[in-house]
Amino acid sequence: MTFRIKVFALISLLAGYMFHMSQNPVDLLAVGPGEDGYCIPASVSKVLKFWGINVSVKEIEKRMSILKDVNGVYKEGQFQIGAISEALEGFGLKVVFRVGNLEEIETLLEKRIPPLIHCYLDNTTHIWILTGYRTFPRYYSFSDSDSCSYAILSRSRLLNVWDQQNFEYLVIAPPEKIPDWCVDNSAFNVAKGKASLLYSAFMDGVSRKSQEEILSIFQLMKKEMETDQPGYELYNNLISCYAASVAKNNEKTISAIEELLKFKRNYERFLFFLAKLRIENGQHEKGKMDLESYIKMRPTDESAARYLASYTKM
Repeated sequence: MTFRIKVFALISLLAGYMFHMSQNPVDLLAVGPGEDGYCIPASVSKVLKFWGINVSVKEIEKRMSILKDVNGVYKEGQFQIGAISEALEGFGLKVVFRVGNLEEIETLLEKRIPPLIHCYLDNTTHIWILTGYRTFPRYYSFSDSDSCSYAILSRSRLLNVWDQQNFEYLVIAPPEKIPDWCVDNSAFNVAKGKASLLYSAFMDGVSRKSQEEILSIFQLMKKEMETDQPGYELYNNLISCYAASVAKNNEKTISAIEELLKFKRNYERFLFFLAKLRIENGQHEKGKMDLESYIKMRPTDESAARYLASYTKM
């Protein structure tokens, strides 16, 4: 075989390999398609099915939906990430809430554990189930939790929508299958996860804790967090935002969000919160500037554009 033929054969093999990799995700897990539903209960139902436990979306909704109307009927749409552990009691599964990175979720896939990714997509928070990834070109495949379809995100796109939720994800799996490193009980990592769950539950009116209890827990978290941990400044300020908001202290909330945005300038959701809070509290010019900056970051957010239009007419 001449040198030219060898080179041609090598190039053909390489091209074939690249085409194969572009068509087939690595470690694709058979999650779904499942049933349609609100993203969290639909995702939970699919993951349970992956582990051989068949529970309908409606049953998960019933277990997770804490709010009821005057007749004792569960209200739709009130589903908390923090309620998953309660909802899955008796199924023999462990629920872990983490703040991590790409390496962690890829490692979980390789161990055949599908992580649930908490992201900010189409101007709302969303849960997707990660089912696989390609090594070249790099992209990630997901089972879309509120439909029977699958989705593909590039590495850069995933990082963008995931960053808006501080790289939060959940693991639902049999306890013996979850790696030791995943169950990190350090005060810092517990605080990162617990703070957002407490705040979300309180603001949505589904928390069993009083305002005073929530504020006390936030103060304790701030004391327990190790100041030398990566991300300490971000989460210290994030918890300050939560505490000021729970206390309904608008002046402190504005100051806390300003500090938070110094550490995470692309934190789109909090920039929108800050803009609305400023406008509602008489800081009209600053609020308008923040709102315009947010719309430049997320031009597809029609609610922000409407808010700006309504403000301009005032």
